[in-house]
Amino acid sequence: MVLPISRFWYKFSLFLACLLVFWAGFYPEWVEKYYAQAFYPHWSRTLRFLLGNIPFSLGDLVYGLALLLLFWAIGRMGRDWGRMGFRSASWLWLGKILHALLWVYLLFSLCWGLLYVRPSLGTRWQLKPVAYQKEDIRRLTLSLLDSTRKYRQRLGTEAVWRPCRDSLVPWTLSAYAPLALAQRTPALDQASLKPSLFGAVGDWVGYTGYFNPFTGEGQYRADLPFVLQPFVALHETAHQLGYAPEDEASWVAYTAALNHPSDRVRYSAHLELLGYALAEEFLLYGQEGSFAAFDSIAKENKARMDPGVRADRKRIRDFFLSRQNQVSPAMNALYDQYLKLNRQEKGLRSYHAVLSWALAHQN
Repeated sequence: MVLPISRFWYKFSLFLACLLVFWAGFYPEWVEKYYAQAFYPHWSRTLRFLLGNIPFSLGDLVYGLALLLLFWAIGRMGRDWGRMGFRSASWLWLGKILHALLWVYLLFSLCWGLLYVRPSLGTRWQLKPVAYQKEDIRRLTLSLLDSTRKYRQRLGTEAVWRPCRDSLVPWTLSAYAPLALAQRTPALDQASLKPSLFGAVGDWVGYTGYFNPFTGEGQYRADLPFVLQPFVALHETAHQLGYAPEDEASWVAYTAALNHPSDRVRYSAHLELLGYALAEEFLLYGQEGSFAAFDSIAKENKARMDPGVRADRKRIRDFFLSRQNQVSPAMNALYDQYLKLNRQEKGLRSYHAVLSWALAHQN
């Protein structure tokens, strides 16, 4: 069948636009200059202005609508198989699926996704990530154990576990103000942080928060332990400000928290990094195959960790263990592939790469 001229040029233009976006991914400096520095800050600020004061997550509604459309399309495809025959209907729907995927790819890339190919954070912050050894991680772990003890003892249990939803936006704005003043991050005049409408879905998908690239909103789980929420808010806001890789977003969030006036914000950030450091340390020492060294490190960490920190970590662990299900591993595997497709070769372990930035900062 010959396509009408208008339909041909529409499909050709869509394909060409996607091809140009894909081609731009091979030129990080061009993306940095014309997209990350010239276009994206204005686009992000516009989205925050338009959607930031809406009290619910528009992005969640968009995803919910997309899911309903997917179910509707599956039903229509089944009907067309019965009416048109399997082969004809399959070719028809293959074209429709490719058309939809091209639009998703184009919108995702233009709204935010091109940030994955900008040059590394280190080139902009004059910071070189460290290829660490177990001794480096050991040194960092001890430092984080001391920091978490200091903030936990200042706060006490009641303050650590007090609800903080109304404080997240003010905390986030004040955390990023010094970084903007130092020209480390774009100015954050208005945040767009929302509690997710589908918090229970997080048990199945396995997220604590997420950034919606199409609406520019940062979502966090309202049912998440309160001690985690400040860092999650800072992390998703870092994505909002243009830091796409997970390790870079975590490092920017941690840096924003370092000199924050609230001990709750600083404790949340140090507790997050401590979790990564402990996991990485046990992995590196475990790979040596020396049970004696592994056991010695574990006992020393337990003795050095503040009892309040230990209780908080147990409470967090119990929260996630009580919500484990059989779907989460599959969703984690999908997200792992998503990260790898977007140039984060380590997949989910990209989150642990924030330790390289922390060590570079220490040195």
